[in-house]
Amino acid sequence: MPIKTCVLDDWIAKKENITLSSRKELNNWHLERIRALLSFAGENSPWYRKKLTGFPLPRSLEAFASFPTMDGTDLTDAGLSLLCVSQGEISRVVTLHTSGTEGLPKRIFYTASDQELTVDFFHHGMAGLTKTEETVMVFLPFQKKGSVGDLLMQGLRRLGAYPIGFGIISSLEDCAARLLERQVSCAVGIPVQFLALAEYCRQQHIKLPLKTVLLSTDHLPLPVRERISSGLGCEVFDHFGMTETGLGSALECSVHKGMHIRENDIYAEILHPVTHEVLKDGSWGELAVTTLTRRGMPLLRYRTGDLARFLPGSCACGSVLKRLECGGRIRENGLTVKLNEALFSIDTLVDYEAEYEPMEKTLSLKLKFMGNGFCEDQANIEMKVKRAVFGQGLNLVFERILVSYYSVDRFLDAYAGKRSIKIRGK
Repeated sequence: MPIKTCVLDDWIAKKENITLSSRKELNNWHLERIRALLSFAGENSPWYRKKLTGFPLPRSLEAFASFPTMDGTDLTDAGLSLLCVSQGEISRVVTLHTSGTEGLPKRIFYTASDQELTVDFFHHGMAGLTKTEETVMVFLPFQKKGSVGDLLMQGLRRLGAYPIGFGIISSLEDCAARLLERQVSCAVGIPVQFLALAEYCRQQHIKLPLKTVLLSTDHLPLPVRERISSGLGCEVFDHFGMTETGLGSALECSVHKGMHIRENDIYAEILHPVTHEVLKDGSWGELAVTTLTRRGMPLLRYRTGDLARFLPGSCACGSVLKRLECGGRIRENGLTVKLNEALFSIDTLVDYEAEYEPMEKTLSLKLKFMGNGFCEDQANIEMKVKRAVFGQGLNLVFERILVSYYSVDRFLDAYAGKRSIKIRGK
């Protein structure tokens, strides 16, 4: 069966009236959009007007790489001076208090047209996972207007699918029953929650009708992907999004080798974490984004704090869109990602919490296993954990590992957001 080109290519080509035959054409289009955005931001935002003083419009993307960057501190400090429209045109404000946010809260402003861009992306992006008249269940917050679940469900309705909002999973029994009752073929949710669902269904011998699952909000480790795919008997797709970029940012195609970036709305760069120079494809660095089409509060070379890289070469699907691979937060130096890969390879483990004491090089883990039948002794668990963690080369980071654990059956704790290691002293 031939591989289908990423659904985003056709959408972008038609929407922007460009032929995506090569990176050169897309780069030229990017330069035009960046120049227009710089003019718009400089004319309408007091903060950008000052920030861009002395920087003539770039004549190449290489010249744009010399423009100043910004980060979360700028969003906090600049506040309303970042707006490029009147406050009356703002339809939604999001205050970020997530684990990935450092320092004081950041406020992100959207106009109705900004949110429409996200709905349009979800509409066309989900066409790679579902189709007209199929039922899609959304395991994300959806009750509040403009929330990620609400925007996703709007996009699914445009596609002709039948979206059902469920929200965050607390009862695996209820979740499985609803999926069976409505014969849901596609679902969207959070990696660790679907890992728990997969383990629950495997242990209870439940066969769900799911064909595809889209996972978002957190890093998707390979062992988690494989265990979900095996446990639920479905194809798993990864998605990357940020509140700052309007939620939707990059989406996997059926090749599953990196997430294709929504390049009509986002110009992405990988920067050296210290010098901020642009790095070549394949090199790990800090992801920076420029929101090409946002009107309320556009971002110019915004350093996200995320460790990432562009996969070199072209995707086997034939898309010219860049492919993103994420590696956790810069401040953690990839530790969470390595721990994810190590720990989730342990059978029946569905979640964990981690705390690191750098001075003593001690890692404290609280592990969550699925099933009342879990009864391994402490020594055996500690042996498995050390073997998995040290197998990732982390024996140079952690000299001592302290382990505690408990099991769950059909109920989950409240989801606490994106996983990160709590580092004492930071």
